Amino acid sequence: MPEEAVTNKGNLEMNVDIVYAIDVTGSMAPIIDTIKNSVKGFEKRLQNELLSSTYQRQIDELRIRIVAFRDFDEDGQNSINQSNFFTLPEEEEELYAYIDKLEAFGGGDVPETAIDAFSIAMNSDWNTEGQKKRQIIFLFTDAPTKGPGHAPKSLGLPSTMEGVVEWWQDPQKSKLNRHAQRLIVYAPEDESWEFLEALDNTVWERSVPSEGLSEVGMDTILALLCNSI
Repeated sequence: MPEEAVTNKGNLEMNVDIVYAIDVTGSMAPIIDTIKNSVKGFEKRLQNELLSSTYQRQIDELRIRIVAFRDFDEDGQNSINQSNFFTLPEEEEELYAYIDKLEAFGGGDVPETAIDAFSIAMNSDWNTEGQKKRQIIFLFTDAPTKGPGHAPKSLGLPSTMEGVVEWWQDPQKSKLNRHAQRLIVYAPEDESWEFLEALDNTVWERSVPSEGLSEVGMDTILALLCNSI
């Protein structure tokens, strides 16, 4: 492909931030390697697809952050393990080393405190520079979720569902850009996740816990993101 063909529409700078919120409780042990490999490979798939003849686009700056979570009620100081943003490709080795260290254990019985992890992801230090941007959260879990309010108060997270929704929907209270934000959740069919259906710019992929998350195709999500970029 000629170099001049790979440009952004209107020559606008495109910056993409991705935060992966990953359930690393014990029930995820059979599929945690699948999730880790998916995360490690997704940025290259996204970049390659955007450079294809279909889109002919490129990302000027891509950053990835990891929020690995367990259950705040069960796991204490092991409940959350979060990184800063890694800039790719410059910090790819550091990102992969961080991902490789993730282990699935703990959590007790379901449900888990995944909504608090979602709030932590929303509270990321998002890139606000550039004329065009995407701020994307992927959340992976095989369990129902408890409501908010289980994390330490020092984290400053919403303690009600109304507060969580406001962090996503309300431009006055959200750290995300309304036009840039995207949420993709891999979670089982359960009433605790039904609030997702009312959130803007959100895709809920119903995963089957007994089969893990491997049955969920990333191609659909890839196409959705590429079309929006």
